[in-house]
Amino acid sequence: MRVAVIGVGCIGSVVASHFARAGHQVTLVARGERRDALSREGLRVRGFSDETFRLPIVDDVSSADAELILVCTQMQQVDALLSSLRSHPAAAVCLLLNAYPVPERWSETLGERLVLGFPAMLAGYRGTTVRYKTLPAWLRFVMISTLGPARGAPAGRAKDMVRLFQSVGLATTFSPNMESWLGSHSALVTPLLGFAVARLGRSMAMSWSDASTLARAMHEGLAVVKRQTGRLEPLNVAALPRIPSVAIASVFWSLSRLPWFERAVFDYAEHARDEVRAMHAGLRSDDALPNLDRVCIGATARDLHVAKEISP
Repeated sequence: MRVAVIGVGCIGSVVASHFARAGHQVTLVARGERRDALSREGLRVRGFSDETFRLPIVDDVSSADAELILVCTQMQQVDALLSSLRSHPAAAVCLLLNAYPVPERWSETLGERLVLGFPAMLAGYRGTTVRYKTLPAWLRFVMISTLGPARGAPAGRAKDMVRLFQSVGLATTFSPNMESWLGSHSALVTPLLGFAVARLGRSMAMSWSDASTLARAMHEGLAVVKRQTGRLEPLNVAALPRIPSVAIASVFWSLSRLPWFERAVFDYAEHARDEVRAMHAGLRSDDALPNLDRVCIGATARDLHVAKEISP
């Protein structure tokens, strides 16, 4: 297939490399310093080994000859792309990102071409090389890359996309309720990313107070998503509201002391300040979310313990 990848950061680099390795014709859509690095050094990734891919690069997706467009940006960057995506003749557009709630204008603009998804992997830069680990299929009971239709759209295109991702070596599953899935994931990771953004340049190690705040913040976000969408996805996340906050806090406290966990979270958090704001805004409701607000305001202030009044 002819595939265009928009957003050639950590996630986009991994996805593009898998499609290129499988023999698809991949075009990268990049600008600025990232385009300069790709032009100079190629697309450099390291999974089990070092690989470099020399792929064509364009500034705008309208210049890419593609049947499939993969958008691997942050949620708040999608609106700027909608005009170009609407006019592009690609048969399918797959958004691989954190997004909740999914704006209706995305479906209105892209129609049945739109597939929603989330790529489950650990990836970060080491210089200009993206080092990564994708989550394997046997972790399906926890969370692997997941694709599904936008609300009200037929499922067939998303199921075809799942098979395509599997064929390029990306373990992927299907969810018919992607808005619930994305909301559940957002509630799960927003407190952790908010904490990590606030702690960049310091240690990830949490105090018990920090871990307890994150656990309560996660419960608050999950309650919002369940109330708004009627369910939580997948099953392991759906079980979290029944787990006491003290048990979840223990997990956060323990993980925060593991060097590999700190590296993985900080690699993502380094570029996630705007994304934390967007996910926090998406989870906001008329109800008070004191712990989630405290963590996410801390991400802006670079201090978890800063608390301010904000509007819903």
